[in-house]
Amino acid sequence: MSPVREMKALGPEDPKDHFANLAIEGSDALDEIRNELIRTHGDGKNRTEKTWGIQEAAVMVGRSVPWLRENDPDAPKNEVGHGRWTLGRINEIRDKIGTRVTRPAGAETLIIAFSKLKGGVGNTTSCAHLAHFLAKMGFRVLVIDFDPQGSMTQLVGGVNPDASIDMEDLPNEALLNDPKSLQYTIRKTYFHNVHLIPANQMLQDLELGLNQQFMNENDDEFGVPFHKRLKEGLEPIKDNYDMVLIDCPPSQGSLTMNALGAANALINPIRPMLLDRASYVMYTRSLSSFYEFNPDIQIKYHRLLISQFKNVKDPIMQGKAIRKLYGDLVLSNTIMDSQEIKNASGRLETVYSLDRPVGGRDSYKRALHSLDSVFNEMVDEIFYLWNMEAGNDE
Repeated sequence: MSPVREMKALGPEDPKDHFANLAIEGSDALDEIRNELIRTHGDGKNRTEKTWGIQEAAVMVGRSVPWLRENDPDAPKNEVGHGRWTLGRINEIRDKIGTRVTRPAGAETLIIAFSKLKGGVGNTTSCAHLAHFLAKMGFRVLVIDFDPQGSMTQLVGGVNPDASIDMEDLPNEALLNDPKSLQYTIRKTYFHNVHLIPANQMLQDLELGLNQQFMNENDDEFGVPFHKRLKEGLEPIKDNYDMVLIDCPPSQGSLTMNALGAANALINPIRPMLLDRASYVMYTRSLSSFYEFNPDIQIKYHRLLISQFKNVKDPIMQGKAIRKLYGDLVLSNTIMDSQEIKNASGRLETVYSLDRPVGGRDSYKRALHSLDSVFNEMVDEIFYLWNMEAGNDE
C-alpha cells in the first residue's frame, strides 16, 4: 500500500454541472484562440485578399512575365514597388484573352460529396483545399458545410462559427420548410469565387428536424422526401457554379443522406491505416443500402483519396493494400501528412490562401506539390467526364 495522501477527485458529484463547466471553460479557451487569430490575420469579412507576384500571376494567366508586365502595367504595387495581382484581377485578364478554365457548355455542374464514416481522415481539410485550388484555376465554387462542428466554416469562411453565424445564416429553415430559399444562406468568403453555406452547432437542429418530419411521415410535405431537400434547394442555384463541394459529418444521418441525395459525385478520403480500411468497408455497406433505396440517384464520378500519407513502412503497406483492393477507384496521387497543412488549418486558412509559409519554405513547397498533384489528377478526370457530356472530342 502506498502512503496515505490526499486523493484527487476520481469522478464528479454532479455529472451535469461537471460537463457544463468543462464545456464553458473549453469554449472560452477556444474563443480566445480564434479571436487572437482574427486580430492577427483578419476575419473572413475583413481579411486581406491574397495576392500573387508577377512570376506566379503570369503562369496563372497563361502568358509570359514580359507579356503580363507590358499588358497590365497598372497592377497594384507592394511597399517595395513589385506588382501584386489578386485572383479577381487575374480572372479579368484570363477572360479578356480566353485563358480562363471553364466548365464546357452542355456539361452539368459537378456536385461532390466528401463523405466518410470515421472522423479524423482529412475530409474537411481536403475539401477546403480543393475549393481554393479550383477557384485559383478560375472555377466558380460553392462549399456547403454540413457538419455541425463548423470546421469548414472556420477554414473557408475564416470565422468563428458559433460566434459569427446566427440561426438565420444556416440552411435549417430552408431545408425544413422552403428548399427554394436555400440561396439566401450563401455568403461570399475571403477567397475570390468561393462561396459558402455555413454551419455551426445549431445545424444539429436541422438533423433532428428532418428526422422528426420523417418519423411523422411529413417528409413529403413539399413533394420532396426529407433526404432530397438539399437537391431541391440546389436546383435553382447550381448552374451559377462549376462545382459544389459538400463537407459531410462522420455519420450516416439525415444531413449525410441529403448530401448523397444531391450529389452526382463522391470523394471518400481514407487514411492508409487498417482501422480506417475497416471503417470504409462498413461505410460501403451503408452506401449500398442508400443507393438501393434511391435507384434514381446516379454517381458519375467516384474516387478514394488516400490522405495523411507518411512515407514509412506501415502506411506504405496499407496504401498498397488499398490500391490492390480498389484499383482504379483510388487516385494515383496522395495527400501527404504535412505540418504545413496543419499550420494553415491552425490559422483558419488553407495552404493556398497563405501569403507566406508558416513553417519552412521546403515544407510549404512539399505540401503544395502534394495537393496540386492530387487535385490536378481530379480535374483532368473531371474534364474528361465533362467533355463527354458536352459532346467534345478533346
